[in-house]
Amino acid sequence: MSFEAANQWLAARVNMPTDMTSAQLAVSPDLHARVKVHSFFSAQVAAADDLEAIREPVDRYTRGEVDLVTARWQIKTALVRRGYAADDVAMTDTPPAGMTDEIWKARKRITNLASTRRLNLVLRQNARMGWAVGREEVSRHPVIEKRWPNWRYISRPDARPSHKALDKLVLPKSDPFWATHTGPWDFGCRCTKEDTDEPVTGGAVTRENPDGSQTATVTNPATGRTLEVLAPESGFVFRIDEPFEAMELSRIHSQPMRGAVMQRLRQLARSLQARFNCTLANALEGPALVHARQGRAAALVDDAAAAVRAGEDVPAAEETIGSLSPELVGELGLDADVVKLGGGRVGHDASPYGFQHQVSGSGMSNHRQQLLSGEMLQSMNETLFAESGTRASVGFNGGNMYLNLANPDTTAMTTLRRVGDQWQVASAARRGEAYNRQQTGVMRKRYGRE
Repeated sequence: MSFEAANQWLAARVNMPTDMTSAQLAVSPDLHARVKVHSFFSAQVAAADDLEAIREPVDRYTRGEVDLVTARWQIKTALVRRGYAADDVAMTDTPPAGMTDEIWKARKRITNLASTRRLNLVLRQNARMGWAVGREEVSRHPVIEKRWPNWRYISRPDARPSHKALDKLVLPKSDPFWATHTGPWDFGCRCTKEDTDEPVTGGAVTRENPDGSQTATVTNPATGRTLEVLAPESGFVFRIDEPFEAMELSRIHSQPMRGAVMQRLRQLARSLQARFNCTLANALEGPALVHARQGRAAALVDDAAAAVRAGEDVPAAEETIGSLSPELVGELGLDADVVKLGGGRVGHDASPYGFQHQVSGSGMSNHRQQLLSGEMLQSMNETLFAESGTRASVGFNGGNMYLNLANPDTTAMTTLRRVGDQWQVASAARRGEAYNRQQTGVMRKRYGRE
């Protein structure tokens, strides 16, 4: 088995510059614990270029491609070029000639991004998280889980008392306690868990806090104690369940930050040829479109259907049929709102959007029937032009970006494709409840366990 989930998670994390300190990050309402797992950030690193300078070596070290010393040296070299004052970029432990001990000590503090202490923390913590994600993927494989249905907590002799108190605790793999208590669940944590078929001997009553952290009342017969396990005082929370889920955008409470995340995801999709979705947890309270031209959309669909019945090319012209609502634009962090409907590109190959896509693309017989039967128009009416209740997600497939709008009551779905600085209707049909839920529900990424 491979650690593909860990590799995908590392690649898909979003660079998130921030000028907040560790203490501020711990209590910030803009960074829910689940969002943090999908993000790459470091306290008080506000420049995107600085964050990018440390990102590649961190990911390479986490994947096991370079050792700690090499990764640290690469980061220090990059940061020195960017004006940081490293403590030992030349790999020496003594102050350079002419430098006072006071200045040298300041450079070695953990608050200095280019210090050995800070970079060791960043590198080791990211590597432990990546290792945990990879182990989770393997451990939750149905074959493994059937043979070893439980996990046993393993602490270290020098672990914090709150971590050591959990040593040898055995709980089912399905217990929500493991979501936030799989090592590393605080800075420097080296605790692990192992598969076991030993019977469950303990119990945990877990409560989730508004920020995504958890507290729990745990009974551990191995130590003979019942204890309250609180969220780490440092504010660090690593949710091992979240790397296997889609990015839930509504958890990013700052809309400017949400827009920055969306742009970063588009860049990732292009560079990695990745395929993944971002979802909204709740349905829209208002319509998906404002300034909607429902009658004009119906006329365009009718004209296209008439052309197909007459054996003619569908009209190539396209028209604006509305704008995405401010609610939808804000919730998904979008930077374009114009929605158009029309023929798309006409020629030998079908356009990836519009009526030409409906009737001429390879394997498009179902789409053609949906246009002729009126199902396409009906599905648009139940999604684009619905008064409320539409669910939404943004999907990335390589260099392409799609907006899926679904009606959970009728299973109708309309898919819009980003073309330039606008959205073009690509298709509309009833997709079935399972497909609808997969695309716009809180879905899992296309790797790891289902």
